Amino acid sequence: MTRRRNPRYELRVPLEIVSVNGQPKLIKARTHDISTGGVRCYAKTSIPAGAPVEYKVALSNNLPAIIIQCKGTVLRNQLSTDSEYPFELVFSMQRYLFAPQQPNDSRAKEEPPPGEPTVFHRVVTQ
Repeated sequence: MTRRRNPRYELRVPLEIVSVNGQPKLIKARTHDISTGGVRCYAKTSIPAGAPVEYKVALSNNLPAIIIQCKGTVLRNQLSTDSEYPFELVFSMQRYLFAPQQPNDSRAKEEPPPGEPTVFHRVVTQ
């Protein structure tokens, strides 16, 4: 039996990778499971292990969705058996922010606009 620091929850929702190694990207993916320490997803593009990433997880397929804006590191990268999303990636979740936005909202920022409350914010230092 594997013991994990944080329990995982099965969750199949859209995920967008918006930055890799500090460079803007737009890579579509979908989650497999999520925890407070990270997320496992299936992506259309490979990202090397160790790369810093920024990504957004839509907690609902409905609009407006609640979006988790995350910063982390690629912990694992391997081939998947999914023909639509050929890469299985695992990201740490070192920092995250809950924000009510639409998944493709280009106005998404690191912090919410002035006057909008932050629902939850977590910073992890290692």
